[in-house]
Amino acid sequence: NRLIHKIQEFLPAAVMLPPKRLEVLLKQALVLQARNCVYHNSDFIPHISNSSLLEDHTCSRDMFPTETKQILEHRDEVLHCTWSNSGLFLATGALDGSLYIWKYNPQRYQLVEDKLINVQYNVGYIAWSPDDTMICVCGVEKCPEAVVWTVTGSEAQIKCRITQNTDDVLTCCAWSPDNRFIYTGGQHGQFYKYDLHTSTAYNWEGVRLHSVAALRDNKTVLAADSHKRVRSYNFDDFTDQTVCEDDSQIINMSMSADEKYLLLTLAKQGLLLVDLASGTFIRKYYGILQSEYKINSCFGGASEQFIVSGSEDNLVYVFKRDCSTPILKLAGHTRIVSCVAWNPVYTDCFVSGSDDASVRLWGPPNSSDSESSVHGTQV
Repeated sequence: NRLIHKIQEFLPAAVMLPPKRLEVLLKQALVLQARNCVYHNSDFIPHISNSSLLEDHTCSRDMFPTETKQILEHRDEVLHCTWSNSGLFLATGALDGSLYIWKYNPQRYQLVEDKLINVQYNVGYIAWSPDDTMICVCGVEKCPEAVVWTVTGSEAQIKCRITQNTDDVLTCCAWSPDNRFIYTGGQHGQFYKYDLHTSTAYNWEGVRLHSVAALRDNKTVLAADSHKRVRSYNFDDFTDQTVCEDDSQIINMSMSADEKYLLLTLAKQGLLLVDLASGTFIRKYYGILQSEYKINSCFGGASEQFIVSGSEDNLVYVFKRDCSTPILKLAGHTRIVSCVAWNPVYTDCFVSGSDDASVRLWGPPNSSDSESSVHGTQV
């Protein structure tokens, strides 16, 4: 065998086939089949040792989150929802200032109320700290502060309030990976880096934010602004540069966990996938309805191969990341679906929040059914 391998180094493949060439081709075919499988929501990659070669790899729709497993009720329009980094807690906020933290049981697909926090303003945005011990809460409008709550005890406690002026409007926020800094801002020109250790705020003046995200390098912050751009900011040396620009207003921005992609929700123009390293547009997603209200979208599923989005037509849209048209349109909500969040750990479920004052937990139909399960409708 060693002699054959040595000879092959000097001979082209057209003269002498590389060893195990058929096995290599079969492996590549199985990987491609998994990638093209519409409902493949698993890190499992088919292999010739555990897969049949008699038919193409296909995942059943029954393994995908298409059914409402539980409905959670708020008293007012639900504006934001987000999972903790552990995937075991869900935070949901509403227009009336109520913020619920729910504990998740992944075996039963069930959320149980853990805490109720009454926020002074409407709850427009919630961000978990990297260690899941705190949350930062922002409002929608006329909210001059971002409030950090400690949520590890039996009751939530205010840790600090981030504000510099009563005229501030802070509507979005993000945590630094080291748990020390919070980046927050809004559409009135405030952009702060707040140090939780020293209670010091650093201000980048004149930046009108729609959305913000912090990178793992612990110094770069991405911000979608009112000039239809995404720019990167470094508060250490106060340098900034443009990542990408569009002709439409960017109303929401999500970043993939591997920091390779940005997902932009554009005003009246659907969703846009951006390569973060080059700033180039990769794909546009069509179908969602957005004309007047803020709609959230995010990455999700195993290896974040899917995208889920709310819509003004009361539907939840699910896309394969490599496909511009939706693979699912899920009905159930009776008013605008304003926010969505895919569980980052238990990737067989996601939630959607709506102006109908409800949050729906979506899971696979063949999972353990509970009394609160409602069969979702595919449109």
